[in-house]
Amino acid sequence: MNSAFTDNVNYKILNNPYWHEGVEDLSAYDFLNSGNVIISKINHLLKTKARYEEIAASTNGSNYENIGSFDKCRERKAGFIKWIDKIMEVEKKIERYKTLLADWVKLANSQIELVDNVDYSIVLKCRFIEQMSYEDIGDKIYVSLATVKRWLRYAINDFGRINNYKIES
Repeated sequence: MNSAFTDNVNYKILNNPYWHEGVEDLSAYDFLNSGNVIISKINHLLKTKARYEEIAASTNGSNYENIGSFDKCRERKAGFIKWIDKIMEVEKKIERYKTLLADWVKLANSQIELVDNVDYSIVLKCRFIEQMSYEDIGDKIYVSLATVKRWLRYAINDFGRINNYKIES
């Protein structure tokens, strides 16, 4: 396993389900699919943030939408303040996940470049970096769906072998 990945990207802090205590147990597919997992977490956090903003805006009295219209003499302990704190926490998590995703993309691209077969590297980038469907990949590179799936299977095995990830049979 690449030590840059373990040194630069702290999956334990971000609770990535593909992180194992024994780093050597990470399979090639698990690593490649980590980008999809991170994107899913970002999308979930964005939905959570929107829900918190809706709650903050719906509180009685002074609320999130008219935050600038506070009376300077009044105490500022409005009911929506706790929701603003939660929104800020979620925003921090989103930023951490975006940083993690950017680091992962750089690492994944550099490791995919090590795959000798150009077709395999294109299929890996399309599927895992660009998040394309099998059909879209086939349309892009003018091959059948069966060929895309076969190349992807071979590409994941080559990727794992070259980058010292666990190979799944």
